[in-house]
Amino acid sequence: MARFAVTLLMLFFSHAALANSFLKCTLGEKVVYTQTTCPNGYKRQQIEYQSGIINEIDLDKESSKEDPLKVLLRKGTVSREKLLKLIRSEIIRLKREISFNKVVKSGELQEIERNRYWQDIPADNPKYLDKIQQIHQHFDSLNAINQAKIKALSKHYLQIDENSKS
Repeated sequence: MARFAVTLLMLFFSHAALANSFLKCTLGEKVVYTQTTCPNGYKRQQIEYQSGIINEIDLDKESSKEDPLKVLLRKGTVSREKLLKLIRSEIIRLKREISFNKVVKSGELQEIERNRYWQDIPADNPKYLDKIQQIHQHFDSLNAINQAKIKALSKHYLQIDENSKS
């Protein structure tokens, strides 16, 4: 009985771990997301999501097992070049997140529109309009926060870059 419980727990935790990671397979302009394996010839990146942090790991490269954030914290200082690189990568990540939010927002709006259509609800129904407004407000606020972060990071980037030139 104990073996069965341990096996069941191991299966459950392995399934839960898979839910937080997936593969991004890239071939030229074509991008495929999967939880199994990439087709032959595709570049592979594992994308992990844990505690609100997204981590991309290039599976085609040999990578060190050490977390880069822990390395930076242990060293205590970061070179200007490394800091500029980190700021650029964070700006790129935020821009990707804005693009992703636009796609999700569009999907949410389409789903509400389909539900309205199939339930024969008029387009001027207050509940329908309220749902539309809530979705717009939610995603617009997320994108505004990201835009503010991008603006602040860009400002810091320029300051650090100007200081390194002088």
